[in-house]
Amino acid sequence: MPTAENKRELEKMLMDSLEATMKKVASKSLKELKTTTNEFYHTGTKPKLYQRTDQLKNTPQVSPITRNKTSISFDAGLDTSGQYTTGSSPNMYQVIKWAVNGEAGIVGGPLKWDQAKEKIKKTFREEMQKKYEK
Repeated sequence: MPTAENKRELEKMLMDSLEATMKKVASKSLKELKTTTNEFYHTGTKPKLYQRTDQLKNTPQVSPITRNKTSISFDAGLDTSGQYTTGSSPNMYQVIKWAVNGEAGIVGGPLKWDQAKEKIKKTFREEMQKKYEK
C-alpha cells in the first residue's frame, strides 16, 4: 500500500480512491436507471391505441465525473430534454411525470422513480462501506 509523504500527497491519494469508487457508483447508477425504464415498458399491458416510441427508454443518463480540490460528483437521472411529436406533443419532463403517476393514459409501469433513487443511494453507501470500512 502506498504511503503519503505529506498532506498534499495524502489528499491526492484519497481523492483518487474516492474518484475510482464514484466511477463504480456512476456505472451502477446508470444500470439501475436503465433497469427502471425497461421495467416500465415490460410491466402492465401493452398500448392498444398507440405504438410505443421507446423515447423514455433512452432517457437514462449519467454525467461525467467532476472533481475539484475538495469534492467529486456526478449527476444521474433521466434526460428531460426530449419532445414527443405525437398526441399533444408533450415534453419528456411531462411524459416522465405521467409515467411516474400513471396518468394521461400512459400504459406501462408505473415508472418507479422513487425506488430507483433509493437504490442509487443504497449503492453509494454500499460502495463507500466496501472501500472505506475495513
